[in-house]
Amino acid sequence: MARPIEPTPVLEGDEALRFLEEMERTESLKPGDPEYEQRKKLFKECKEIVEKNPNMRILSRGKH
Repeated sequence: MARPIEPTPVLEGDEALRFLEEMERTESLKPGDPEYEQRKKLFKECKEIVEKNPNMRILSRGKH
């Protein structure tokens, strides 16, 4: 039987501010930026892996 999905914890205080700052920073990346190109390459590689292995289980770093 499947385990119930745990709710996502709410970010508060400094954690919430760091999250928002990181979101703004990554959303402002433009083509040509080294980090943008690195992320684009990584997402492409991940997409290819998932497409080649449609039944693959993707595990998180949390509790298994």
